[in-house]
Amino acid sequence: MRLNTHVSRFEGIKPRLLERVNGLVRYHAISLLVLGTVSCVSVVGAQETYTVLPGDTFSRIARAQGFSLTALLEANPDQGESLQPGDQLRIPELIEFPDLSESTAWEPIDSLFNHEVLAGDTWYGLAKRYDVRLEALRKANPSRDESLQLGTLIRIPGHPAADPAIRWEQQRSALLERAQSDSSQQARRLETQEDDGSLKTRSFMGGDQLQDRFAGRSQKEARMPASIESDTLHLLAMLPYLLPVDTVLGGDYDAKTKRLREIALEFTHGMQWGAHMLKDSGFHVQLRLVDTEADLLGVVGWSAADLSWADAVFGPLRRSALDSVAALLAPMGTPQWILTDSPQQWKRYPNTLLIDAHREAGMRQLGQLAAQNHVGDTVIVLETKGKDAALEQAFLTGFQEERGTSDGLIVWPATSRFAEGLTALMDTSKLNIVAIPAGASARSMMAYVQTELQLADSFPVRLYANPQSLSYEFMEWNFVDRVQWTLPSDDWMQWEDSLMQVKVRWFKDQYATEPSDYAIRGCDAILETARWTRLPAAANPNTVRTRFDWKEEPVSGKLRNEAWKFIEFSSGEWHEIDLNEPAKRLFR
Repeated sequence: MRLNTHVSRFEGIKPRLLERVNGLVRYHAISLLVLGTVSCVSVVGAQETYTVLPGDTFSRIARAQGFSLTALLEANPDQGESLQPGDQLRIPELIEFPDLSESTAWEPIDSLFNHEVLAGDTWYGLAKRYDVRLEALRKANPSRDESLQLGTLIRIPGHPAADPAIRWEQQRSALLERAQSDSSQQARRLETQEDDGSLKTRSFMGGDQLQDRFAGRSQKEARMPASIESDTLHLLAMLPYLLPVDTVLGGDYDAKTKRLREIALEFTHGMQWGAHMLKDSGFHVQLRLVDTEADLLGVVGWSAADLSWADAVFGPLRRSALDSVAALLAPMGTPQWILTDSPQQWKRYPNTLLIDAHREAGMRQLGQLAAQNHVGDTVIVLETKGKDAALEQAFLTGFQEERGTSDGLIVWPATSRFAEGLTALMDTSKLNIVAIPAGASARSMMAYVQTELQLADSFPVRLYANPQSLSYEFMEWNFVDRVQWTLPSDDWMQWEDSLMQVKVRWFKDQYATEPSDYAIRGCDAILETARWTRLPAAANPNTVRTRFDWKEEPVSGKLRNEAWKFIEFSSGEWHEIDLNEPAKRLFR
C-alpha cells in the first residue's frame, strides 16, 4: 500500500517534471540566442541622479550612498575627476540582500497558487494565456517582482489551484485549524504533561505576575516572559535548512537560497553553542532542529507534537511560516523567539519575543539623556517623518518627559537625504546639539549632516544619533571625535573578559570560524530562556552580547527588552557614559 501511494504521487507530478525539463531546455536556447546582444547593453533606466554638494568627492559620495568607488566611476564615464557643486551624477542601483523578515517563498495560508513560472513567462503573456486582465493578475500577486523569476509560484485569479506545491499551504492550514480546535479550551492556562518521565509546567506571563512564582527574587529579576518548570529544558529550533530544495541551472543553488541556508546554519551553531554552555552550567538540555521547508511532495517534517514538546520555540525565519507557528503556539502559552527584527510579527501574537533591545525605548532614553546633559543648550532634532517617524517621536517624548517641557527643543524638518538650513540655526558662541533619531532610512541625510558640519567647523557641536549609524562606513573618525558622537548601544560583549574568551574559543575550535551576528543572537536567546526555569542552575548562564531588561510596552502590554547603555566617541575611542554623573561630560 505504501509503495502504491508513492507510485501514484509520482504519476501525479510526472507531467509537471516533463514540463519543467522542457522549460529549462527552452531557457538554455533563449539564453544562447540573446547572449551576444545583452552583453553590450548598459542598463541605466534603474539609476538615480545625485546633485554634487560643496566638498563632495567621488570617494565620499560612494561611501555615503553605500557602494564602491569603481561602480560610481563606471556609471559616470564622461565625468571629469574634478567635481563642481551642481554637477549631476548617475547613481548605480544598489543590490541588497532582502531583509529576512520581509522575504518569503509562500504567501499567507489562505492563498492558493495556480502557476509556476517557466522560462519565457511574462506578466502580459500569462494574462493572455489565462484570459485575465493584466491589472487583476498583478493585484493578485502584490509581493511578486516586475521581472518574474524562474520557479516562482503565482496566483491566477478566477482559476482553481492545481499545482502540487500548494499542498504545503493546504496541509499547514489544516494543521492550524486542528491545533486551534484541540487547544481552544486551554488558552492562556498552565500546561502540565508527562514527557519522558518528567513533569513539565510552563506559563507565559508578563509584568509582575511572576512575583509570587519566583519567591525570594527581586522585582527586576522577576520580570521574565515565562515560567518553565522542568528537569530537562526542551528547545525547538525551526529554521529553513531547505534540505530538499532543487538546484538551479549549473548544479548550484541560487544566491538567495545559499545565503538563507548559511544563515540557518549560523543560527544552529549559535544555539548549539548556547546548549553547550547550559550543560556546563548544570542544565539537562534537549535541542531539536526541524526544517521548516516542505519536501518535493509538499510534505512538512514537523507537526503540532513538536510544538507541544517544546518549552520554547526559536524561529521560523520566513514570514508566512512564522505567522502559522505563532498562531499555533498562541493558545499553548509557549514563548516564541523571533530571530529576526520583525516588530510587526512581535506585535501580532501574545507569546512572541524579540532578541534585540527595543529601538523606540532606546531613542526615548536617548532623548532623556539629551535633556539631562544639555540644560540651557538648544537641541535641534532633525525630523524626516518617514519610515522612522516612531523613533523620532520616541526621542521627543523622552526629552519632554525628562525636561517637563519642550523649552530648548527645535524640531527641524528634514528629508531622508538632506537637512537644509541646519547651520543657519546654530550659534558659534554656545554648544549646538544635533539629534538624528531616524535609522537606516536617513542614511544619506546622516552623510549630508557630516559634510555640512565638517565645512562649518567653527560651530561647537554634539551629535546624538541612532544606533544603526554605527554601521555607516562613511563616518569619519576625526569628525565623530569632534562632535562626541553619542548613541544607545545594546552590545554588552566584554571581549577582554577571560571567561568570555574561553567561551568564544570553544566556538572557534568547534566550527573553525568566529561567531557571526546570527550565531550570537541564537546563543543569547537560548541562554536567556534558561533563566526562566526554577532550577538552581538558572542563576548561572550569562549571555554573550545581549542583556535583557523586560518591561511592558505601554500600549499592548507585551514585554520587550529595554536593556540599553549609552556610548560616546571621544579622545579616539568609545566610552560608556556614566548616567549617574552626566554633568562631568559636557565640555571635556
